[in-house]
Amino acid sequence: MVKPGAQSNVEATLKHFAECLRSELGAERVLLFGSRARGTAERVRDYDFIVVARSFEGIHILDRGRGLRDIFYEVGGYAPMDLICLTPEEFEEARHRITLVAAVRPEAIDLLAPTAAAKVLRDNGVDVVQLAPVRPTCTRTVGTLAYVLEAQ
Repeated sequence: MVKPGAQSNVEATLKHFAECLRSELGAERVLLFGSRARGTAERVRDYDFIVVARSFEGIHILDRGRGLRDIFYEVGGYAPMDLICLTPEEFEEARHRITLVAAVRPEAIDLLAPTAAAKVLRDNGVDVVQLAPVRPTCTRTVGTLAYVLEAQ
């Protein structure tokens, strides 16, 4: 479990990561799910994300997450992560079928919707400090994604 005093730093890092994905990829949703979203994670657990962005269109599903881990670590993320990267259409389709996306959707926190994230954390007994909107300082291009997009 994350120490209560460290939680606001974790939340700020997650918010910054999501904002960077919005600015660099045009991410529409960055969903945190699993034990981190439920507030039951041990300190060494990984982060589970679903990233929804139109910029993933035409990119093989296994290539979509390249470079995203680098962004996570650059903004202060410190743990391993699992990524599911979908286009908006794939996300909508997956929500209505028996899929991992549909199964985790009720517990997921949309990091681009700040009030939803704070509510879920509060509901799990985490003392949440209201954060000011984050202006991402992400200025680098996601190398592999840019390369894949240019190659098409």
